[in-house]
Amino acid sequence: MEMASINKGYKMLKDDKEYIEGYFKICELFNRKRTLIDIYKEDSRKSKRKKSPETTKKEQREISDINTGIKKQDRLFWNKVDRSLKKGKHFAMEKLAAHYSLDLFEKKILLFFIYLEFHHISKNVCSENELVTTFDCEDSIINKMKRLQYFTPAGALIKNRIIVKESRRAYIYSVMEYALSYEALDLFSKMLNGADIE
Repeated sequence: MEMASINKGYKMLKDDKEYIEGYFKICELFNRKRTLIDIYKEDSRKSKRKKSPETTKKEQREISDINTGIKKQDRLFWNKVDRSLKKGKHFAMEKLAAHYSLDLFEKKILLFFIYLEFHHISKNVCSENELVTTFDCEDSIINKMKRLQYFTPAGALIKNRIIVKESRRAYIYSVMEYALSYEALDLFSKMLNGADIE
């Protein structure tokens, strides 16, 4: 049983459908993690008492388990992509990423926003902090700080208007959040239908 699941991870991806559906399964885990973090923060905000050490450990364990699942599936998925590309397969996301010089992290962010859009997730916008926290599977402050560079005007996702800022009022302060741009979604849709980037 173990050997079968390991071997399954080395198969190639046939087409865009397998590529998108394959990564959306990982996006599901990222979104579950994001939702849990939001729930834990809201519980802390509402509670008048400090959380017990047992509760904190339980929450950390749940997030850690999700991180473990993400890392395993993520590694297998990108190995499949590499193997498929080496065998001459072509994928719309890879063409888009090459055109805009997106690195692996930026591809993951873009795929996550597409997932949020098409799975009708009610909260399909994310702040910088939310994104770097959700995509940090090592629980590393340094990784989070390093990844903030992706959300500067020079970052490929921002510079090319793939994701755009949306200002929304939250309590008494304004929070800047990102959403997938209509133009990026439209372009990706056209590429899935065989169009080239102009």
